[in-house]
Amino acid sequence: MKTDNLTTSFCFTNSFIRKPQIKGDYTARKIRLIYALSSLIALSAGFLCYYFFRDSNLIFYNIFNINMTHNNVYIAHNVFTDFLKYNLCDGLWLVSSILLLRCIWFGSARTGNYYTIVFIGAALLLEMLQLTAFFPGTFDIADMAAMAIFALLERCIYFYTSIPTHKDGLAGGMRSLPCQQEE
Repeated sequence: MKTDNLTTSFCFTNSFIRKPQIKGDYTARKIRLIYALSSLIALSAGFLCYYFFRDSNLIFYNIFNINMTHNNVYIAHNVFTDFLKYNLCDGLWLVSSILLLRCIWFGSARTGNYYTIVFIGAALLLEMLQLTAFFPGTFDIADMAAMAIFALLERCIYFYTSIPTHKDGLAGGMRSLPCQQEE
């Protein structure tokens, strides 16, 4: 069955907006579990960065009433180690939250995308509010850059893994569009 160009272009662009349906409840549960475990791993890695590399006099420890008596791991100061010590945890916590939102809203990708965008905006807003005296913490443009890079990286991986590819390498990876029927 042939379709006109208007219908074909609508279905072609619409297929990239929607996440492809996953066949089988087992596969869907498996992917949700991967999202949840990845979120937990990123969250744990962020806390470990704080524990090993940060000073024990942070506001974070006072908020949660944590008594830190560990020895700090000494690392030399350069751009990479400063990123590891000061900015990596913010990016890891943001990507952990995004992965958790992907897990929760797995069945409804569009709704999950809305919540993800709102969450990223709120995280960046909270970082900017540290410029004021009303919000605790130290504003750092590198924190905002790390969060933006991690959010962009997660988004690229999400789009790369959610668009099926075909052996002929065509964009979208489908021989025919979802609204077309094979002849």
